[in-house]
Amino acid sequence: MALTTITPASSSLDDLASAINSQASGQASATVVNIGSTSSPDYRLSLTAANLGTLSIDLTDSSGTSVIQESNPGSLASYEVGGLSTPVSSDSRTVTLAPGLTVNLVSQNTSGEPTTITVSNDPTALATAFSSFAQSYNQAATDLAKYHGTGGGALEGDSVIDTLTNVLQQLSNYSNGSPETALANFGITVGDTGQLSVDTAAFTTAANANFSGLQSALGGATTGGFLQAATNALNSVEDTTTGALKIEENTVASEITAQNTTIAGEQAKITLLQTNLTAQMVTADAAISALESQLSYVNGLFYSITGNNNNPDATSSIA
Repeated sequence: MALTTITPASSSLDDLASAINSQASGQASATVVNIGSTSSPDYRLSLTAANLGTLSIDLTDSSGTSVIQESNPGSLASYEVGGLSTPVSSDSRTVTLAPGLTVNLVSQNTSGEPTTITVSNDPTALATAFSSFAQSYNQAATDLAKYHGTGGGALEGDSVIDTLTNVLQQLSNYSNGSPETALANFGITVGDTGQLSVDTAAFTTAANANFSGLQSALGGATTGGFLQAATNALNSVEDTTTGALKIEENTVASEITAQNTTIAGEQAKITLLQTNLTAQMVTADAAISALESQLSYVNGLFYSITGNNNNPDATSSIA
């Protein structure tokens, strides 16, 4: 066992146990136990190795002196599979007997008495998974339905809505080219409202009757069947480079950029027009002022020639 340095917060047993559990949790666990009575307690530190094995646990203080009063070495777990003459040893109670088959060794058998492990197909987890899938599917279908037809908002008529709707239809109507691989054979159907439902009882019955057929229909993410079809369909939507959503995002971003460019151009035109109009108004004001000055001069000249003293623009009499 590797050497680990423990640094407790204080010299109390509780802090020492806490430090062992937090700083050496991969090697050992510690518990404070009372081996005395309630009225006269005698608290001790109990250590348990994290893994099974024959090595003893030792605990030393800063001077290197052992503080372990009693240490009992353990042993590896040992088991035989199928009557094999050579036992298999493990440092854990959890052992893998076959791919996908893990068991916990609870206690030792009576010598000569084998333990029988029965492995059977249980479609319960699959039914639960499909029910969760149906809930997510129905929520997506409901959200997409909001953008179909009139009143569909900003996304009304957008091609991405049709793309996503087609993906959902591919998932709900999956069939690997033969009727027996259709999800409907296992109680997974789409109703008239477009909602996906899972008949758990029908799914369980069909799975128990033909579990290998269900496995074939499901396949794997890269090995065919529904899971590969679903993976490919979702990737066609979610791929960060070529997915429909990414393409739509890039298209909208390009449109926004183009609109912003157009708006900036129009704003520049408006600003220029405003500047030109202001300059023209200043010029016009100057022209009007000059005309008014000329008019006043002409009026004064006219009235001085005619001898009319009723010149409204005159500020003094002309001799």
